[in-house]
Amino acid sequence: MIDISLYLLVWGEAANLRHVPECICFLFHQMRLELWAGAAVSSNTNRPPGWFLSKVIAPLYRLMRLEMKKTAESGKPMGHTRGCNYDDFNEFFWTPACLKFGYHENQEGELTQARSSQQLAQQLQGKSTASIVDSISKTFGQDIWPAEPDLPPEISSLPPIKRYVERRSWLHPLRSFWRIYAFHLYVLHVMVCLAACTTRTGVVINGTLLQALCGVFITHSTLGVLRELVALFNDWGLLHTHPKLLASWVLRSAVKAGFATAIATSYMVMVENAPSEGMDMPVSKWVQSVLLADENSGFCHAAGLYAVPMLLQWAGQLMPALSTWVRSWSGFPKKIIDVLDPINQIIVGKDIHTTFEEKLNFDFFWLSLLSLKFWFSYTYQIGPLVPAVVAIWDLDLSWWYRSMGLGQFPNLIVCFVRCAPMLVMYMIDMQIWFMLWTAGYGTVLGWTMRIGEAPTFTTVRERFLSASKHFNRKILSDAVPLISEVEPVFAVPSFSAASSAGRGVEVRGKANKDGKNKAGMAELQQGLLGVSATLGNESLRFFAEAWNGVLDDMRQSDMVNNHELQVLVFNKWEGASFSRCTYLPVFITAGKLNEAIHQATVIGSEGESTSLNKQLGLEAKLHAALGKDFAMREVIP
Repeated sequence: MIDISLYLLVWGEAANLRHVPECICFLFHQMRLELWAGAAVSSNTNRPPGWFLSKVIAPLYRLMRLEMKKTAESGKPMGHTRGCNYDDFNEFFWTPACLKFGYHENQEGELTQARSSQQLAQQLQGKSTASIVDSISKTFGQDIWPAEPDLPPEISSLPPIKRYVERRSWLHPLRSFWRIYAFHLYVLHVMVCLAACTTRTGVVINGTLLQALCGVFITHSTLGVLRELVALFNDWGLLHTHPKLLASWVLRSAVKAGFATAIATSYMVMVENAPSEGMDMPVSKWVQSVLLADENSGFCHAAGLYAVPMLLQWAGQLMPALSTWVRSWSGFPKKIIDVLDPINQIIVGKDIHTTFEEKLNFDFFWLSLLSLKFWFSYTYQIGPLVPAVVAIWDLDLSWWYRSMGLGQFPNLIVCFVRCAPMLVMYMIDMQIWFMLWTAGYGTVLGWTMRIGEAPTFTTVRERFLSASKHFNRKILSDAVPLISEVEPVFAVPSFSAASSAGRGVEVRGKANKDGKNKAGMAELQQGLLGVSATLGNESLRFFAEAWNGVLDDMRQSDMVNNHELQVLVFNKWEGASFSRCTYLPVFITAGKLNEAIHQATVIGSEGESTSLNKQLGLEAKLHAALGKDFAMREVIP
C-alpha cells in the first residue's frame, strides 16, 4: 500500500512528465529507495510544501521545454529530426545510466542518495529492507552507486541526445501491414500459376504446375529483402544509437539476400534444364527426373534450408506454447534469437499466450474468411485476367513506333494498364470481406450463444422466475416437497383509510370500496412489486437465499459494489403492510414506474383524473411526489 500510494502521489504531481512514463518510474524507484532507507535508520526528513514540484518536477520540465523549443539560426523550430522530444528522454531512462543521477536538486547537508550500496546495506543490517537494497544492487550492478558519499549529479543535468529520428513516410503503414500484403502476393503467385497452366485437367497437378509453384520461393525471398530495405528506411535515425539493432539488420539482410540470390539462380538453372513446355507429366515422375536431378540439387538445398525457419515460425504460430518456450531460452541460443528477431528482447508479454483450444476459433474464422476471399478472387478476378494478359503479350505491338524498336515494351504497358486496377482491388478488398464475414460469423455465434433471447424486461422477468423453478427442481428433493408452489390469494398492500390511519397519514379521496377499483389497485401494485401470482413466496424462498448468498460472496470479493448489491438482492421486509417475506430484486421492476406514469398521463389526457385518484387511492405524500412532475401536474387536480 505504501508503494502504491507513493506512485500515485508521484504521478499526481508529475504535470507534463506524465508523457515520460519511464521518468516517473525512475522517480518512483529513487524515492522508494530513499523511503526505505529513512524508515530503516529512523531518520525523518522534513521538506516544505511545494518541495517536490520546485526541486524535482520543475528542473526536469525546464530541461525538456528548453530542448523541445530550440530553434535554428534562422529562428525556425528545429523540427522532430534534430530536436529532442519525449521519446528521446524516455530512451535515456531505459538505460541503467540514469540511476547514477539524483532525482532532485542537490541541497546542502543532504547525502541520502550518495550512500553506496555497501554503506546503505551496513546501516540496514538486520532489518527487513537490507535484503531489498541488496537485490537492487544485484539487479542493476554495483557500479551504479558512487563509491564515495558525494552528491550525485542532478537529473536535470542529463545529456539530451537525439536517440531516434523518425522518418515520416507512407512506408510506415506499408511496413506495419507487411505480413498481410506479402501473404496476398504469395497467394497471387499461386493463383497465377493455377490460371496459367492450362495443360492440366481440373484440379490435377502436373509437372508444369509444380515447377511454376516452386517459384513461390523466389517471391518469398525477394519480398524478405524488400522488407529489410523498408525497415532500413524507417529505422535509419535509430541505427546510429542502437548498434545491436544495426548488427541485427546487417545480419538479417545478408542472410536473406544470399538466400534470394541462390534460390533465383538455381531456379533459372532448373528451368533451362527442363523447360515448362515439355513438363506435362505426373508429379512423381517430375520429382524424380527434374527436382531430384543432380544438376538441380542447388535449388533443392537452397529452398530446403530457406524453408526451415519458415516452418519453425509456422509451428510457433500454430502452437503458441512452443513459441513461448523458445522465447524463454537463455544463454547463447537466446542471443542468436535476439539478433535474428529483436522483438524477442521485449520484457512484457513473452510468457502470455492463448491456449490451443481458444486459438482454434480464431484460426477457423480466418481460414474461412481467407478461403472465401481467395475463391472469389481466383474465380472472378485472377482467373479471367490471366488468359487476357497472355493474349495481349502474344500480340505484335511493335508497329506503334517501328523506328524506336520498342520490342515488347508496348505489350508490357498494355498489360500493366489492364492488370493494375484489378490487382489493386485484389490487395485491398480484404477489408470488405472482413466486414461482411464478421457480420455473418457474429450472427452465427450469437445464435449459438443464444444472445438476444431476452430483448425486453418482461422476458427477463419471465426467465428469472423460471430460473427459480428449475432451481427447486434440481436442488429440492421430491421426498420433501414445497408446501405450495403457488401461494394462496394474499392481501395486497392497500392505501385504504384503515391502513393509512394506522400509520398516521391523511387520506386523499375515498377508500377503494368497489371491486373494480380494488382490482385496478392490485394490478398496479402487482406490477410495481414485480411478483407473479403464480410463483409465490414459498417457491422463491430457497432460490432467494442461494441468490443472495452468491451476491454476498461477490461483494466480499469486491466484484460488485454496495449499490449494485442492493439492486440485485432479494429484499425482505417485516410489518403488517408486507404480506410476503421475500420480494424480487429491484432490477426486475425496471420500467414499471415509467409504465405507471405513462398510464396516468393517458388517463389524465382523457379527462379521467378523478377516476385515476379513485383507482390509485393516492395518499398525500404520493400525490405531492407525483405533483412535482410537470406532466403529472397537468392531470392531477
